[in-house]
Amino acid sequence: MENLQESPITIRLNSLLEGRRKKGNPTSQKALAQAVGVKEGTLSVWLKDNKPFPSDYIVPICSYLKVSPTWLLTGVEQEEEEINLPLTADAIQVATDYDLLDAYGKAEVAIAVKKAMTKTPDKSAESA
Repeated sequence: MENLQESPITIRLNSLLEGRRKKGNPTSQKALAQAVGVKEGTLSVWLKDNKPFPSDYIVPICSYLKVSPTWLLTGVEQEEEEINLPLTADAIQVATDYDLLDAYGKAEVAIAVKKAMTKTPDKSAESA
């Protein structure tokens, strides 16, 4: 069986749950699973077997644990004065998928995004 590297999202979530256990404020997998509406076994697979979290569950998980989706997805907490726009399910899925890429894949995505951002609009499409 393929040995997958644990995703940064899984690492952050496991670290958060472990930190709470050490501080005497445990959040059980069972309680978290119930709060987000999945079976405990499903959550366990996500946390232990490095299975990607469906994007629909990122926001409920963050709400229950009182952390921002930005922190869970990127490891960076937003400054308070930043605009906190809700992330769409597509945006969360893109961030989740990006998080699983190796350095080469991330570099390829960066190149593709730069190309897409600098493209000039097709003149023939504008006149249609």
